Amino acid sequence: VGALFRVINEEFLQSQHFWKKNMKKRISKLKDHYIICGYGRMGAVIANELKTKNQKFLIIENDEKKFQQIRDMGMLCLNGDATSDQTLRSANIESASGIAVVLNTDQDNLFVTMTIKTIYPDIFLLSRCALEDNQSKLIRAGANKVINPYISGGHRMAEILIKPQVEDSISVVTPKNSKMKLT
Repeated sequence: VGALFRVINEEFLQSQHFWKKNMKKRISKLKDHYIICGYGRMGAVIANELKTKNQKFLIIENDEKKFQQIRDMGMLCLNGDATSDQTLRSANIESASGIAVVLNTDQDNLFVTMTIKTIYPDIFLLSRCALEDNQSKLIRAGANKVINPYISGGHRMAEILIKPQVEDSISVVTPKNSKMKLT
Protein backbone atom coordinates (compact mmCIF):
# COMPACT_ATOMS: atom_id res chain seq x y z
CA VAL A 1 0.00 0.00 0.00
CA GLY A 2 2.88 2.37 0.88
CA ALA A 3 4.58 1.65 -2.44
CA LEU A 4 1.32 2.32 -4.29
CA PHE A 5 0.93 5.71 -2.59
CA ARG A 6 4.55 6.57 -3.38
CA VAL A 7 4.07 5.72 -7.08
CA ILE A 8 0.85 7.75 -7.24
CA ASN A 9 2.57 10.69 -5.54
CA GLU A 10 5.52 10.51 -7.96
CA GLU A 11 3.16 10.42 -10.95
CA PHE A 12 1.28 13.41 -9.59
CA LEU A 13 4.51 15.38 -9.14
CA GLN A 14 5.64 14.42 -12.66
CA SER A 15 2.35 15.64 -14.15
CA GLN A 16 2.61 18.92 -12.19
CA HIS A 17 6.19 19.41 -13.46
CA PHE A 18 5.12 18.65 -17.05
CA TRP A 19 2.20 21.08 -16.81
CA LYS A 20 4.40 23.91 -15.45
CA LYS A 21 7.02 23.32 -18.14
CA ASN A 22 4.33 23.30 -20.84
CA MET A 23 2.78 26.51 -19.43
CA LYS A 24 6.15 28.31 -19.37
CA LYS A 25 6.77 27.28 -22.98
CA ARG A 26 3.35 28.61 -24.07
CA ILE A 27 3.87 31.88 -22.19
CA SER A 28 7.35 32.43 -23.65
CA LYS A 29 5.83 32.34 -27.15
CA LEU A 30 3.19 35.00 -26.40
CA LYS A 31 3.36 38.27 -28.33
CA ASP A 32 0.93 41.21 -28.27
CA HIS A 33 -0.90 39.68 -25.32
CA TYR A 34 -2.49 41.22 -22.26
CA ILE A 35 -1.50 40.61 -18.67
CA ILE A 36 -4.01 40.68 -15.82
CA CYS A 37 -2.47 41.13 -12.38
CA GLY A 38 -4.97 39.63 -9.94
CA TYR A 39 -7.93 37.33 -10.38
CA GLY A 40 -10.54 38.79 -8.06
CA ARG A 41 -13.98 39.91 -9.20
CA MET A 42 -12.63 42.44 -11.71
CA GLY A 43 -9.81 40.22 -12.93
CA ALA A 44 -12.30 37.41 -13.60
CA VAL A 45 -14.56 39.73 -15.61
CA ILE A 46 -11.63 41.07 -17.64
CA ALA A 47 -10.37 37.53 -18.31
CA ASN A 48 -13.81 36.35 -19.44
CA GLU A 49 -14.20 39.38 -21.75
CA LEU A 50 -10.77 38.81 -23.32
CA LYS A 51 -11.51 35.09 -23.69
CA THR A 52 -14.86 35.85 -25.35
CA LYS A 53 -13.11 38.22 -27.76
CA ASN A 54 -10.41 35.62 -28.55
CA GLN A 55 -7.61 37.80 -27.22
CA LYS A 56 -4.31 36.38 -25.97
CA PHE A 57 -3.81 36.98 -22.26
CA LEU A 58 -2.38 35.56 -19.11
CA ILE A 59 -3.12 36.09 -15.46
CA ILE A 60 -0.63 36.62 -12.66
CA GLU A 61 -2.14 35.32 -9.44
CA ASN A 62 -0.45 34.87 -6.09
CA ASP A 63 -3.16 32.72 -4.47
CA GLU A 64 -2.54 28.99 -5.07
CA LYS A 65 -6.26 28.12 -4.89
CA LYS A 66 -7.21 30.72 -7.51
CA PHE A 67 -4.23 29.65 -9.63
CA GLN A 68 -5.57 26.07 -9.72
CA GLN A 69 -9.06 27.35 -10.57
CA ILE A 70 -7.72 29.46 -13.47
CA ARG A 71 -5.63 26.56 -14.75
CA ASP A 72 -8.63 24.20 -14.58
CA MET A 73 -10.55 26.66 -16.79
CA GLY A 74 -7.81 26.37 -19.41
CA MET A 75 -6.47 29.90 -19.10
CA LEU A 76 -2.79 30.78 -18.97
CA CYS A 77 -1.68 31.72 -15.49
CA LEU A 78 1.51 32.36 -13.56
CA ASN A 79 1.45 31.62 -9.87
CA GLY A 80 3.54 34.45 -8.49
CA ASP A 81 3.82 37.94 -7.10
CA ALA A 82 3.12 40.72 -9.61
CA THR A 83 5.58 43.00 -7.79
CA SER A 84 8.45 40.63 -8.60
CA ASP A 85 10.64 41.53 -11.57
CA GLN A 86 11.18 37.81 -12.22
CA THR A 87 7.42 37.13 -12.36
CA LEU A 88 6.95 40.02 -14.80
CA ARG A 89 9.76 38.73 -17.03
CA SER A 90 8.23 35.24 -16.87
CA ALA A 91 4.95 36.76 -18.10
CA ASN A 92 6.83 37.91 -21.22
CA ILE A 93 5.97 41.51 -20.38
CA GLU A 94 8.39 42.84 -23.03
CA SER A 95 6.04 41.56 -25.74
CA ALA A 96 2.74 42.47 -24.05
CA SER A 97 0.27 44.99 -25.47
CA GLY A 98 -1.03 46.09 -22.09
CA ILE A 99 -1.50 45.30 -18.44
CA ALA A 100 -4.52 45.52 -16.16
CA VAL A 101 -3.60 45.83 -12.47
CA VAL A 102 -6.66 44.77 -10.46
CA LEU A 103 -5.42 43.62 -7.07
CA ASN A 104 -7.45 43.81 -3.85
CA THR A 105 -6.17 47.12 -2.47
CA ASP A 106 -5.21 50.48 -3.90
CA GLN A 107 -1.85 50.18 -2.11
CA ASP A 108 -1.08 46.91 -3.92
CA ASN A 109 -2.19 48.39 -7.24
CA LEU A 110 -0.01 51.45 -6.64
CA PHE A 111 3.05 49.37 -5.80
CA VAL A 112 2.62 47.06 -8.82
CA THR A 113 2.02 50.06 -11.10
CA MET A 114 5.23 51.71 -9.88
CA THR A 115 7.18 48.46 -10.26
CA ILE A 116 6.00 47.87 -13.81
CA LYS A 117 6.41 51.47 -15.01
CA THR A 118 9.92 51.70 -13.53
CA ILE A 119 11.09 48.74 -15.61
CA TYR A 120 8.76 49.02 -18.64
CA PRO A 121 7.83 52.71 -18.98
CA ASP A 122 6.31 52.40 -22.47
CA ILE A 123 3.73 49.68 -21.79
CA PHE A 124 0.03 50.62 -21.58
CA LEU A 125 -1.10 50.15 -18.00
CA LEU A 126 -4.67 50.23 -16.72
CA SER A 127 -5.14 50.24 -12.95
CA ARG A 128 -8.11 49.89 -10.63
CA CYS A 129 -8.69 52.12 -7.62
CA ALA A 130 -11.36 51.97 -4.93
CA LEU A 131 -10.86 55.43 -3.42
CA GLU A 132 -11.20 58.50 -5.61
CA ASP A 133 -8.30 60.20 -3.79
CA ASN A 134 -5.92 57.47 -5.00
CA GLN A 135 -6.61 58.03 -8.70
CA SER A 136 -4.09 60.88 -9.01
CA LYS A 137 -1.48 58.82 -7.14
CA LEU A 138 -1.86 55.93 -9.57
CA ILE A 139 -1.53 58.29 -12.52
CA ARG A 140 1.61 59.84 -11.01
CA ALA A 141 2.96 56.30 -10.50
CA GLY A 142 2.59 55.72 -14.25
CA ALA A 143 -0.88 54.30 -14.92
CA ASN A 144 -2.15 55.41 -18.33
CA LYS A 145 -5.77 55.02 -17.20
CA VAL A 146 -7.35 54.48 -13.80
CA ILE A 147 -10.80 52.99 -13.34
CA ASN A 148 -12.86 53.28 -10.19
CA PRO A 149 -15.50 50.55 -10.57
CA TYR A 150 -17.82 52.17 -8.02
CA ILE A 151 -17.88 55.52 -9.83
CA SER A 152 -18.14 53.91 -13.29
CA GLY A 153 -20.90 51.58 -12.14
CA GLY A 154 -22.73 54.40 -10.38
CA HIS A 155 -22.69 56.61 -13.50
CA ARG A 156 -23.97 53.77 -15.64
CA MET A 157 -26.72 52.85 -13.16
CA ALA A 158 -27.85 56.49 -12.91
CA GLU A 159 -28.04 56.77 -16.71
CA ILE A 160 -30.07 53.58 -17.00
CA LEU A 161 -32.32 54.71 -14.14
CA ILE A 162 -32.99 58.04 -15.87
CA LYS A 163 -33.45 56.52 -19.36
CA PRO A 164 -34.14 52.76 -19.05
CA GLN A 165 -35.17 52.51 -22.71
CA VAL A 166 -31.72 53.63 -23.93
CA GLU A 167 -28.85 51.15 -24.07
CA ASP A 168 -25.33 52.44 -24.39
CA SER A 169 -22.95 51.23 -27.08
CA ILE A 170 -21.07 48.91 -24.73
CA SER A 171 -24.26 47.02 -23.84
CA VAL A 172 -25.18 46.62 -27.50
CA VAL A 173 -22.00 44.69 -28.32
CA THR A 174 -22.16 42.20 -25.47
CA PRO A 175 -22.69 38.56 -26.51
CA LYS A 176 -26.07 38.48 -24.78
CA ASN A 177 -27.33 41.18 -27.15
CA SER A 178 -25.48 40.04 -30.27
CA LYS A 179 -28.73 39.12 -32.09
CA MET A 180 -30.22 42.54 -31.44
CA LYS A 181 -31.16 44.39 -34.64
CA LEU A 182 -30.74 48.14 -34.60
CA THR A 183 -32.83 50.01 -37.17
